[in-house]
Amino acid sequence: MYCLTNLLKPDSTNNSDVKIINYDNETSIETFKNVINLLSYNRNGYDKIYISFGSKLTDTFIKFDSPEKKRNKKFLSNSTEQMMPVFIKTSESDTRILCVVIDNFENEHNINKNMVLLESEQKPNIDIVIYDKFCSQPFLSELIKYFVKLFILFDLNQKNVMICNYVNYNNKTTNEIDLYSQKMIPETIQKVLDNPEFEKYTYCFYQWFGYKFYFYNFIYNYKIIELLASVNNNWLSDFEIFVKQLIYDHDETVFINNDSTKKQKIMLTDPKMLLVMDNVYDITSDCSYKYEIATSLRKYFYEHGQLELSYD
Repeated sequence: MYCLTNLLKPDSTNNSDVKIINYDNETSIETFKNVINLLSYNRNGYDKIYISFGSKLTDTFIKFDSPEKKRNKKFLSNSTEQMMPVFIKTSESDTRILCVVIDNFENEHNINKNMVLLESEQKPNIDIVIYDKFCSQPFLSELIKYFVKLFILFDLNQKNVMICNYVNYNNKTTNEIDLYSQKMIPETIQKVLDNPEFEKYTYCFYQWFGYKFYFYNFIYNYKIIELLASVNNNWLSDFEIFVKQLIYDHDETVFINNDSTKKQKIMLTDPKMLLVMDNVYDITSDCSYKYEIATSLRKYFYEHGQLELSYD
């Protein structure tokens, strides 16, 4: 595992196996590119690439504002899965994967804490790079362009690539920089991907739903769902009702990865909901396919006998 940071000094005590690469702000992105290029050369390319922004662990436990029954109860944070989803760490051993974590870690303690989490999950077929950096708009734009050129170089199928944004302050910040970043990051990433020369990867950006209880483990395809949201104001509430049916939550909530033997098959006939289910993914679910990086909710629930499609 590699960690690029300007917080750790060359003589810092670091008991981790992570190699610390120091840089100054002027050369940081070039240093980062060099590390990625070296890793990819050693692997002879990658089969899948997963990139996350804002995924670091800050608090071990979180609380939700709603539903009422869950308010003030503590739930385990899914930050480890944000940095390395289950569908990445359970991938087949011969699948070459690059996992990049980009965040502003702020202090040495945060870096070390997150490195320990990732080290415990790392597999021989996965290269992990932690990049400690605050993302300005020009920097982010350059970085995304570099990543897409990397996708092109390895001729990666768009289904084997994910750029994910987890920067979300749960409407609990008045900090102007935080609010700016929350809006700027997804808009900038999608703008770069919409460049005609990057057309193949225009649908490879995913956004976290944030601190919504029923969707906490979910990410969605940004371009597709934002287009849907622009013409349908009720899609999110409709989706919540549908998800609650699928996870049996009428009184008590059970997240997707439950061991309950209770099954109910739901017929999916609404084209709008089919579109949503095809473009939402659970970061706590695995994926057994080589031809895609993650399994959509539609495919997950269909394969688990809980969903019947109208054209079946």
